[in-house]
Amino acid sequence: MKEEMRSFPVSLCSFTTMLLFCPTCANILVVEEGQNCYRFACNTCPYIQNINRKIGNRKYPKLKEVDDVLGGSSAWENVDSTDGRLYNVDPCD
Repeated sequence: MKEEMRSFPVSLCSFTTMLLFCPTCANILVVEEGQNCYRFACNTCPYIQNINRKIGNRKYPKLKEVDDVLGGSSAWENVDSTDGRLYNVDPCD
C-alpha cells in the first residue's frame, strides 16, 4: 500500500533541511529498506520519501580548557605534613 501512494513530490520535500517528521501527520519518520534504496517512511500514514544521497550530521562540541597541573617544589610548600617517623606497633598487643 505504501509503495503506490506517495504524498508529496520531491521538490516539496528537499533534503536541505533533514526531514525527520512527516509533513502530512507530523509523526516521526523511520528509516526502512526499500526496493532500490533506503527511505523515510511514516508508520501512521502512507508517506514515503526515498533517500538518494548520503545524509550525515556532525557536531563538534566545545572543548573544555585544560587546567594547570600542580607540580614543582612550590606546589608542596603549604601542604600538611607529619614528623615522618614510624613507630613499631604490634597489632596483637
